[in-house]
Amino acid sequence: MISINSRRWSNQTLSRLISDRLEEFGKKVGWLARETGTTTATINRARNGKTIPRPELLRDIFRVLGLPYNNLKEMIADNPLEAR
Repeated sequence: MISINSRRWSNQTLSRLISDRLEEFGKKVGWLARETGTTTATINRARNGKTIPRPELLRDIFRVLGLPYNNLKEMIADNPLEAR
């Protein structure tokens, strides 16, 4: 089970990763939504730190954005000190 602090950190980290990568690519949320087969609202909720997408969508987001993770555990493991 993920602690409240880890969940908060995960939401914030995912939010930052999505925003930073979209900016690097010069792309908008709508592009990421189309590339991952979901809605703009779903991507916006993740980008704003409101939710963590379901595992399949999260994996697609990581893939499309060129991030080296397959799931939330890998993202947390890659930044262990920040998860506290």
